[in-house]
Amino acid sequence: MLYISPEFLNVIIISSKILSIGNIFLLTGLLYMYWRSYQGMKSKYTLGLLFFGSFFLFQTIALAVAVFFVRWFVTAFFVALLEFIALAILLKISWE
Repeated sequence: MLYISPEFLNVIIISSKILSIGNIFLLTGLLYMYWRSYQGMKSKYTLGLLFFGSFFLFQTIALAVAVFFVRWFVTAFFVALLEFIALAILLKISWE
């Protein structure tokens, strides 16, 4: 049986919470940039990005609530970590 020490589990829990909050901020920044772009261009592509980002933000908020209140930390940690990396890359590309 796999043993995870309580100290390590606490690090994972705190990291999951920080990553979840970071993901919400990254998505908010992306949505802001997409909204400014949509106002200037009125393109269907940008509108699609707005819808995608909005649904992704709702999913991220739901994950953050789960991280704060539900006890499935390890899975949530890896989901939040991968999501954070992907959003950081998308924000960097969109910023250029």
